[in-house]
Amino acid sequence: MGTRTHGASSAATLCLIPVLLLLAFGAAVGAADIVAASADARSVVARGATVAVFMQGNDSLVTRVVEDALALALADLGFKPVSRELLEKTVGEYVLKTRRTDSETALDALSVAGAVGATLAVTGTIIVHADDEGALSIRLASVQLVGVERQQVVLQTLYEPVGPLSIRQLAEDFSRAVREQMS
Repeated sequence: MGTRTHGASSAATLCLIPVLLLLAFGAAVGAADIVAASADARSVVARGATVAVFMQGNDSLVTRVVEDALALALADLGFKPVSRELLEKTVGEYVLKTRRTDSETALDALSVAGAVGATLAVTGTIIVHADDEGALSIRLASVQLVGVERQQVVLQTLYEPVGPLSIRQLAEDFSRAVREQMS
């Protein structure tokens, strides 16, 4: 009887090993290290909402691709992303206006998002790295979903992957975190 219990215990341990490995290395395949949502996130995050995406990063071209990937992932959830062209046009018009009036008003993502009719904005920062073969991976990223009207962060994510994190994995994981907050 003692041997049988030991055998059952070993079998249970063997079954748990893949689960433990998945939990231990989840960050390497795209799971956010930290996800925090505000108490009223579900009332702010609604399917069909218009969203503007503004990211910063250490490589401007890669950052644009990350913005596109996040916009696509959110569109798949039923959001209406604002086109990059409209965002750039709005920023350009603002810059011209401030030059003409000698205004020193700072331009921020939420002001631009409000000006284009977005109710939500995605903001954040990414650090990308190219390996010796030129393959890109995200080394560190923070991505937030902000309610434009209240200027309140409703969802924050932080990614500090153990291994390579692709742009697609980041976008998919962020959209999964957003989906969990949808009303």
